[in-house]
Amino acid sequence: MSSISTPIYPDPDPVAEAFLEPVKVQLKKLRLSTASAAPPPNMSTHFRIKSHLQLVRERLEPVGSFIVREAKEDGKLEMRVCHYIAKHHWPLPTPPGEATHLRIHEMYRNTLYKRAQLALHPPLAVQYKARPSMLPPPPESHDDEEDWPDAMPALEPSTSLGKSVKNKFTNLSRKVTSTFHKSSMSILLSPLE
Repeated sequence: MSSISTPIYPDPDPVAEAFLEPVKVQLKKLRLSTASAAPPPNMSTHFRIKSHLQLVRERLEPVGSFIVREAKEDGKLEMRVCHYIAKHHWPLPTPPGEATHLRIHEMYRNTLYKRAQLALHPPLAVQYKARPSMLPPPPESHDDEEDWPDAMPALEPSTSLGKSVKNKFTNLSRKVTSTFHKSSMSILLSPLE
């Protein structure tokens, strides 16, 4: 039966030190963000202070971003660097038997994933700064068929097709809709035989 063992990294790890040299300032900030150095929690409702864990995540993010960018899918190097950070720069207390380097890896990977998701799909309140005056006005209803806005997003062609194709498609969909309504009304209004 095979057992999984944690690789043994050298204690003064020259590879990890050389790799992390460009983010030395951020690592120092991370190391100094201990619980005793954090400001006391504010009891006032006027100011919002970050928790200690939020501060640690915030300071780990640029380091993690650098690791992901420079390691380029080299999992062994990434784990080796995380192990070095856990041993020499991690400000949180480590419970005995916990693999802190995995916790560090998970923390910066999750933070980077959340940032990427927010960049791709920003919440509506963030897009419009949560001010109702900034929200777009609701579409107006038009009785005249020529003044209809393009209100059929599911049927609209992509913008790469050009305006003429889009206009032709919109006019065609209006004609089909109008014909359908006229034919359904004529069926409803026809005398019963």
